[in-house]
Amino acid sequence: EQKIYTSKRVSARVHVKRTNTYSCLEIDFVMKVPKCLKNGKRSEELVELRVHEEVYLYTGVPRIDINLLVDNRALNHRLRVAFPTNLNVAYSAADSHYYVIKRAVTPPLGRGWKESPAVDHPMIYWVDVSDGFHGVMFATRGLPEYKLEPDGTLYLTLLRSVGVLLESDLSTRTGVTNLKIPTP
Repeated sequence: EQKIYTSKRVSARVHVKRTNTYSCLEIDFVMKVPKCLKNGKRSEELVELRVHEEVYLYTGVPRIDINLLVDNRALNHRLRVAFPTNLNVAYSAADSHYYVIKRAVTPPLGRGWKESPAVDHPMIYWVDVSDGFHGVMFATRGLPEYKLEPDGTLYLTLLRSVGVLLESDLSTRTGVTNLKIPTP
């Protein structure tokens, strides 16, 4: 019964700042998200999640810098930013310890596996998506997790919070564990 909340229809305050060396969009908005997880479901009660975003374009520099400040008031949730690349991609490439790893967009079936195959992947500092002719690389100093959809949309995880580690009632993990570690 997962429900995804987005900022697509949220009104924002946008301010443009220009200098000789850069332009910056300052974007402020407030989203309403479920307060917490109760009995395996999202609560009906919503709380405000305030976001301040700064998007920088520097003269002569072929990249976009983004700074985000999030005032998180919710528990047990994940906050991601989506980048629709409009690229027809079959795999992603991400940095790892000592090498670059390629991961297919479509995960293996995982028949007989103890856990479902991962669709969210780790990276250290960057992930790259390309159709062989055009591509885009995302570098981050935040949480090193991403997901690439078959339509080329790349999701970067900004925040991931859980109330308990090793929870046994997850749809991605079968079996029961007696070890639950609270993470207040």
